[in-house]
Order: sequence, then structure tokens, then C-alpha cells
Amino acid sequence: MVIALALAVLVFIALVAARQLMGRLAASHRGNEERIRIAFPRTARFFFVCFALLEVVLLIVVLSNYPGFVSFDSFDSIRQVLGTAERTSARHYDGLMNYHPIFFTFLVGVAFSLATPFGDIAVSVFVFSLIQITATASVLAWALTWLDKRGVGKPYLLVATAFLLFSPVVMIHAITMWKDVVFSLVMLVYILKLFDFACQDTLSRKDMVLFVALSLGLIVLRNNGIYIVLATLVFMFIGLDKVRKLLACVACALIAFVLVVNGPVFSLLQIQNVNFSESLSIPLQQVAAVLHHGGKIDEDQKDFLDKIRPVEEMASSYRPECPDPIKYVEDFDESFLADHKLEFLMVWAQLMPENLGIYTRAWIKETEGYWHPGYLSMIGTPKGVVATERHVFKGLGEQDFDFSDPVDLIGLDLNIFSITNTLAKDFPGLFSMGTIVWVVIFGFVFSLLGREVRGVLRFLSFVPLLALLFTLLIAVPISWFFRYILAFYLVIPFLPVLSGIAGCCRVYDGVLGERSTV
Repeated sequence: MVIALALAVLVFIALVAARQLMGRLAASHRGNEERIRIAFPRTARFFFVCFALLEVVLLIVVLSNYPGFVSFDSFDSIRQVLGTAERTSARHYDGLMNYHPIFFTFLVGVAFSLATPFGDIAVSVFVFSLIQITATASVLAWALTWLDKRGVGKPYLLVATAFLLFSPVVMIHAITMWKDVVFSLVMLVYILKLFDFACQDTLSRKDMVLFVALSLGLIVLRNNGIYIVLATLVFMFIGLDKVRKLLACVACALIAFVLVVNGPVFSLLQIQNVNFSESLSIPLQQVAAVLHHGGKIDEDQKDFLDKIRPVEEMASSYRPECPDPIKYVEDFDESFLADHKLEFLMVWAQLMPENLGIYTRAWIKETEGYWHPGYLSMIGTPKGVVATERHVFKGLGEQDFDFSDPVDLIGLDLNIFSITNTLAKDFPGLFSMGTIVWVVIFGFVFSLLGREVRGVLRFLSFVPLLALLFTLLIAVPISWFFRYILAFYLVIPFLPVLSGIAGCCRVYDGVLGERSTV
């Protein structure tokens, strides 16, 4: 509450100061509207209003669901920050690991360090929630300002603003500790800037620096980020022929960055790399489905799989929608699988021809949430945290933590998790992952028909989303979590522009806000 009140005071002071400054300018330059517009361009005013609205709404949401939500995955990051990560049947590692990107764990550590004087786990999570809602408000306000620059008109701009301001999906994710939230915010900026690059047909030095920074953001926030960036670079290389050499250098530098960080840097810092099984969710599901349904498999293949995990256990633990019961158990030999990658892939390939039907059904069940309109999605997570006596972290005191129900601090009783998932059940067509993915794909198809931009640049801004979808369809770890396609949801208000429906390669010309078509 102290942090929230301090934030409110700072916002109030900023508003008063801005009002007084504008008053003095108006008094000094009455009648000279052009001077005031130069000092406070329309874009800056619009951004500030959008940011303030979003920040206030999200602050109300987090105070009604104190200290914010913590996913089971983020528990791993918190335990790494606290130095209490222990090897369990569910997690085959201890210490630091890049299972959840280590950069996200670093961000969690920053929030916990800022909250050290308060000495409570819940306050630490609340500080992270405050940082994340401010980042969310900033990015969405910037995106709405970007939309305003396209000249889409006030009615559409009002609808887009209302969509982001009052969306329960945005609210629940903004106050949930998940790597996917920050990743999706970076992804939104990345996509909108790619549209700008396509309209410009070239890249300035400033554009290239921004592109590299955003690409690094995607790479360090999701382990599949490098594939999204490389796919984007391929299409940029084809379409932006004026900067091909520079783009080739950027691609080589980013690949080198990933190799160096995942290799020598992680070794030096004693950070374990992600388990190989994480990239084999679907192949493991398909092999387990063969065992579960009594498919065709010879004794040699069984003997090999038995060394990874007893085949009887693998067969009985098969769940069509999630591979976690197969690999997150004590008798799953992660080390053996890592040492025999090629042999496993060979066995998987050998089983495919005679078990094609089982393989296909296993893939359908594992990926159904991402292409089936109306599929019931899990939006958000239901729990916060509560501290109990046990561990020590800097000045935080001796305490461990566990799941708890969120607490309403302002008497609003706004259980945003319950509201969101009730809406998803009542209106599956509107809140289904499959529906949202298809909406974006239709936008992509419209972009192919556009004439304002030539060649592959017509759909350049859709490439990151299509690459993300492709990585999910070949290596998705679970079929129903909405967070994996949050970037698809955030891009919806901007689809008419990105697809060319709104006819929109427009930019602002200078600080006075005069629009011109590129």
C-alpha cells in the first residue's frame, strides 16, 4: 500500500506540474497555438492520456487482487532468486537454469531486491506486479499512439483504446508473473515497427538499432525467440534489398550471441541450459501414445525407450493434452535422453510409418487449442502467494512461500481470474485461442491482397506471429494456456492497419502532427 500510495502521489504531482506548465505557456503565448503545439505535440498528449488511463485501471485491478498472480512456472524463477531451487521429481535441476529464460529470472530478482526493505514475499510479488503493469501501460499507450499516427479516425481509435483498456484478458496477464507477458509486449512493438520498416522500404541507423534491441528482447525472453527473429530476418533480407548486407551481419551477430551466451557465458555463471526434453514435447507424446494405445513397436525399440522411462509407466501416464506427466517424474532419465538425442529421434521416426494414425491423433490433441475455434482456454492463473517461515534472502527475512488466494485491498471484490474464465466459458468464440489465431491468419491473408507495399513486405509484420505459431505447433508443451498466444490477442486492434484493410501507410510529418502518406 505504501508503494501504491507513493506511486499515486508521483502521478498526482506530475499531473499538477504538467497543468501548471501548460498554463504558463498558454499565458505567455496566448493566441499562438502553434508554439504550444510544438512544446506539447498531439502525440505526446495522446500518449500521456492513454498511459494514465491504463495505469489507473491496472492499478485498481492489482489492488483488488493483491499481490498479483504467480504461476507455477514463475515459482521456479522465484526459488532461483531466493537461492532455494531444489531438485525434485517435477524439476530435474537445482540452482540457476535457463528452463524459464534466465533474463526473466533476473527481472524477478530486480523486483525482489527493490522490495527487500519490506521483508515479505507478497510485497516482492506486488512490486513486480507494479513494474509489469507500468510496462504494460507504457507499451499499449505507445501502440495506440502508433495507431493514431496512421490516421485511422477517432471512432476506430476509440474502439481500439476501449478494447485494450477494458479487456479482462489484458488485465489478468498484466498482473501475472509470467515470462510470456513481457515477451508479448516486446512482440507487439516488434510487429508494429516491422510495419513501419515495410512502409519505409529501408532502414535508418536508428531503425536498425531499435530492431536489434527488440530482437534481443525476444531472444532472451523466450527460448524460441531466436527462431522468430531468424524467420523475420529472412523475409526482411528478401524485401529490403537496400540493406541486405547489414541484415546478414545482424543475423550472424544474433546467432553468435545465442551460441556464446548459451555456451561459455552460462558455463561461467553456472547456469544450466534447458533440458532437451523441453523441445520434444510432441515426439514424446506421440511415442507415449503408441505405447498407451498398443501401437506397433518392436522389442529393441521398447528396450531403448525403457531406459528413458519404464514403458509401462510411460504408457499409463499418457495424457492427450499435456506431456508433463510423462517427463516431470522421478523415474524419467533426462540425462540418458540428453546423451542419446539422435537415437531417440531415430526410434521416433521408425515408429511413425506404422503408427501414423496414432501420431496424427496425438498431435491433434496436443495442439488443438491453437487452431480449434471455441476450444476452452485457461486464461491466467488463480493464485497469489503467502509467506511462511523458512528461507533467507538478503534482508527479506526467513520465509518460504506457497499459493494463496488474492486479497482485495480496496473493497472492490474484482476477482479478475474468475471473471475472465467465466467469460471464456460463456463466450468461447470470443476468448478461444483458436478463434484468435484464425482472426490473425485472416488478417495475414488480407495483407497478401494489399497494394500499398510491394512483395514480401506486404506481410512482413505477420511473420513473427506465424513463426511463433509454427514453433507452438511443433513443440507446444500444453494445449490450453492462453498466455502462449497473448501476442496474437494484443495485435487484434491493429489488424486493420497491418493487413491493409484501413489503407494506412501513414506517418506524422514533424512535431505539428501533419499527416502524409508514404
